[in-house]
Amino acid sequence: MIIAFDQTEALRSVVSAAVLASSLACAALGTPPATMALESAPCTGVNDLIVVDVAVGLQADPWVGGQALLSYDTNRLFLVGPLSGDPIFNLPIYFASNPILGEIDLAAGIAPGGGSTFGDVVLARLVFFTLKAPTPCPIGGLVSFRKHPDFETRLSMSDGTPIYPTLQALGLLSITDGPTITPPPNQSWRLPLLSGCVTGMLPGFATAGAPCGGPPVITWIRSDGEITLDAPYRLIDSPITIEWTATDDCGNTDIADQTITVTGCLGDLNGDLVVNGADIAVVLGFWGLGINYIADLNCDGTVDGADIAILLGHWGPC
Repeated sequence: MIIAFDQTEALRSVVSAAVLASSLACAALGTPPATMALESAPCTGVNDLIVVDVAVGLQADPWVGGQALLSYDTNRLFLVGPLSGDPIFNLPIYFASNPILGEIDLAAGIAPGGGSTFGDVVLARLVFFTLKAPTPCPIGGLVSFRKHPDFETRLSMSDGTPIYPTLQALGLLSITDGPTITPPPNQSWRLPLLSGCVTGMLPGFATAGAPCGGPPVITWIRSDGEITLDAPYRLIDSPITIEWTATDDCGNTDIADQTITVTGCLGDLNGDLVVNGADIAVVLGFWGLGINYIADLNCDGTVDGADIAILLGHWGPC
């Protein structure tokens, strides 16, 4: 469920007054964190109001939002509620809390058209009352990350479900630019002697990028029906098309084709540039076998009548 952050005027007033009165603005802790960190001035006693910033430090790559899974000490803290982080995070994604377990799950992003950020920002702010507090009390002992606090550019719900399709379905996110896929170069392979197919060759692998989420998923389909990229490439199927598809986290796709061309004289097993009785003799010499596709013109793993039929169909000079 997508739950907007609670931003009531009453909570805003309480927080603003307390922050002004006790100077509990987010403490500068030296160099901004490389990933997510929790920042707050220390509390000093019972019934203090503390504001904990879920802060993100400078990043090497631009990102469009983040999420955090937190725990807090319910014996010493009472969660008043969440507030928005810095203005750039104007797209609440979800907020959920469990006061029994002391768990908080939250995520926020940048609305479409809002660009991206390199960090040094506050994703969200959490407001707590202290119930039991020594003097002073470090925030690190009261609130902590349940999981590694690395920021996420591929946002997901707390159960791991990708968030981008959900936001699109709710009309909260509209990314029009889909992924871009680049197929490997086209290939042209010469048919080896004594065979009807090229084996032991790989066509390469496509690359792709996407503005929505993380790296897109790349899949492929061969026009000859083979299900692995290293399966034989037959002259009788040439040219063979490999259709490459990239799918991003928003469900958008991009498709590009690669062509594999197999050249040679099908049926000329002895390399004399003519298909004749000498080639039939080769087929008969390997009859019933399937050794490295020798004399196996259709490369089905067996030398049989189907290979004789192919040979007769290409009878004569190459």
